[in-house]
Amino acid sequence: MIYATQDYDFDRREGIRSLVVKLGVVSSLRLAQLLHLLTFAALIGFGLAAKLGAVYYWSMPLIAAALFYEHKTQKLDLVGINRAFFQSNAFVSAVFLVAVCVDRLI
Repeated sequence: MIYATQDYDFDRREGIRSLVVKLGVVSSLRLAQLLHLLTFAALIGFGLAAKLGAVYYWSMPLIAAALFYEHKTQKLDLVGINRAFFQSNAFVSAVFLVAVCVDRLI
């Protein structure tokens, strides 16, 4: 959703009925926040279902901070969106992978 906000003007002009056009930029960003909150809850649920331990749960504050950072740094310019979308999501993915692997190996 964050990344798609940069296409709002183009989508509107070309008659593309994207979710961002339908909701508007502000509501789309709020929806992205809600989806990230649900993602975080799903990660906690995954840890419970997979019976992961302390290493995994110690990584959760890092993931929460990255998701929070993503919403605080996003701006409606390409630089801010790229930073928010690519760097934060890459960090979350890497932390998740390492946390699961290390937790299983220990």
